[in-house]
Amino acid sequence: MAKFFNQPRLEISVDTELNRASASVRGIIEFDDLERSLMEQGLEISVKAKLFGDDSRNDDDLNLVTLPFTFTGAQPARATYELFKGMPGSALNEDVPGKDEIVASVTATNNLSNAVVADRKSNVIEFFFRND
Repeated sequence: MAKFFNQPRLEISVDTELNRASASVRGIIEFDDLERSLMEQGLEISVKAKLFGDDSRNDDDLNLVTLPFTFTGAQPARATYELFKGMPGSALNEDVPGKDEIVASVTATNNLSNAVVADRKSNVIEFFFRND
């Protein structure tokens, strides 16, 4: 079954003058031999990331979902993925006032069951994002 070989790496860059942010999530996913064989016959495995405010009780869903990165066809046992999303900087301001902590929840699904076959959280980014 697919698994994330390493912890997904979340990076956020902010243009404070324009109050725009860009988030990227990248890492390595590992496929087993059966999945690789099935992908050669049309199985698709999609990786997607969703951004959350990392809180001690419940993580705040920031409603920012990146488009999935899909693997199909002949694949190596380990493959890299990168997901990217641009947004207003205020979209990341989840703790008003205060320092914001953003984490990505990364999942892998296949097109046969749409069930999550692997999931993992990224590193946490801490920053003061503007609310305007």
